[in-house]
Amino acid sequence: SDGSPIGAVQNDIMKYAWLLEPSQIIMHRVGVGPNDEKDVKFMMPKNPDYVSASANGIMPDLSSKFFTANVVSVETLLKEFGTDADRIDLFKVNIEGLEIPVLDHLLASSVRPKIVCATNDVAQKGQIDLIQKHIAAMEEEGFVRYGKTFAHTTFLYNRTLR
Repeated sequence: SDGSPIGAVQNDIMKYAWLLEPSQIIMHRVGVGPNDEKDVKFMMPKNPDYVSASANGIMPDLSSKFFTANVVSVETLLKEFGTDADRIDLFKVNIEGLEIPVLDHLLASSVRPKIVCATNDVAQKGQIDLIQKHIAAMEEEGFVRYGKTFAHTTFLYNRTLR
């Protein structure tokens, strides 16, 4: 944790993932985006110690190396796995600048996870107004915001408001 309330909440949430049996964790080679797209180009960072690639170029110091991957919306992902929209307990996104478009798409759908943890890479680019608008939209849809930073935000969905 970085010592902030939001870091503590995210660390507490992630601790529970370790309680699962390995057979309960299923990894899939798919990216999540605001839309379904084939062969999306992800640029690799120049520093080989970094693992985050960027599909929209928002991250600093990108190299000319890239890979392509399919990207699907949350709704498509749920359909593919036969899961109901109201069965998502935790939706954690840290997708190098696409967090807000994905979460905006989520708000336009019927998908309402119980907990949403988002790392907003646009905060690093100084786009605080964009994040404030996004936070207001999440709150209008019944999410309660926890934490005080713009770069890391956790929302709990208050089903009693809807």
